Amino acid sequence: MCVSICNDYRDCEHQALAKQGVRSAHSASHSLGAGRRCRRCLPIAQSVIDEHGEQMSVSNRAGIAQLAG
Repeated sequence: MCVSICNDYRDCEHQALAKQGVRSAHSASHSLGAGRRCRRCLPIAQSVIDEHGEQMSVSNRAGIAQLAG
């Protein structure tokens, strides 16, 4: 899915950044080298990062529980 029309960034790029620990759309924008254009993509980028970050957290907690188990 296209997240930013101005910069042609896709959700998979934001998901990859979330895996690396990026937790804000502003940080993702900076990491991707986005310029200061319309910035209408920030809410959608943030929701992609939040959703993927939550999935990573749940996965990490499950892995830790298995190790402790």
